[in-house]
Amino acid sequence: MPSFLLKGTAQTQIGKIPRGATIQVISQSGSCPSQQEILTAIRAQFGINEPNARPHFFKWEQVK
Repeated sequence: MPSFLLKGTAQTQIGKIPRGATIQVISQSGSCPSQQEILTAIRAQFGINEPNARPHFFKWEQVK
C-alpha cells in the first residue's frame, strides 16, 4: 500500500498547538490521515501529547 506525505495546517488552536502551526504526516491515505497518524506526528515533531487533535482541525495538502 502506498504512503503519502501530507502537510497539515492547524485551523484553530488545539491545546498547546497554535493556530497556523504545520505538521507533516506520513499517511496511508492521500487526502486525510487517521487520528493515530496525527497523534504520532505531533509527538515526534512537537514533543507533546495532544489527545484532542482531530483530522478535521487541520487543512491538508499532499506534498509532492
